[in-house]
Amino acid sequence: MFIKITPFDTLFFRTGRPFSGGEDTWVDTVFPPFPSTLYGAIRSLLIFHMGTIEDFKAGRFKEIIGTPTEKGSMKLKGPFLHKKGDIFLRSPHDILRVNDKGKLEPLKLLKKPNLFISNYGLEDILVWPKEDTVDESTGFIDMIEFIDYLKNKKETYYETKKEEIYVWEYKIGIARNKATGTSKEGYLYRMPLIRLLGGCEPCCQSGRS
Repeated sequence: MFIKITPFDTLFFRTGRPFSGGEDTWVDTVFPPFPSTLYGAIRSLLIFHMGTIEDFKAGRFKEIIGTPTEKGSMKLKGPFLHKKGDIFLRSPHDILRVNDKGKLEPLKLLKKPNLFISNYGLEDILVWPKEDTVDESTGFIDMIEFIDYLKNKKETYYETKKEEIYVWEYKIGIARNKATGTSKEGYLYRMPLIRLLGGCEPCCQSGRS
């Protein structure tokens, strides 16, 4: 079963990097979110759909969604990005952008040259064998392209740029003094928010083990 999540507003998912008020001015975000983030959100929804938080703590839903200290049988695969019937994944790091038209080509696994001096222990290395200038892909490829990549069926792949999936919107914030209602000096910060475009939605596959 696939679960699609349609956001009503912009999205923000924190990284594990510490953010201390008065010390840091930039909040990092990660997208798509980690699987554990969506797992926790869906489990919280199910808790209140099936009963109460007290029922959850008492283990009444233990078989499906577990307890505060144990996992249940619910499993999630993802998250993925869904847009107009297609599922998109981050481009693998070993396929590179050859030009600005969305053309991607994979690195080649070749014998390690004698001039290669490193503590790298394997005989073959991934290299770019052509003279073209390439860049790291920061976009996405759809599921069909990804399966072809796993099977090594093609020499070129098509990149869907992240600008076709979402845009950044930046929010400026400030801490306020609760007693006076005025802003605190030195507590200005900036955080990046994500707005999905054109019917794009996070989704995941749900099942039970």
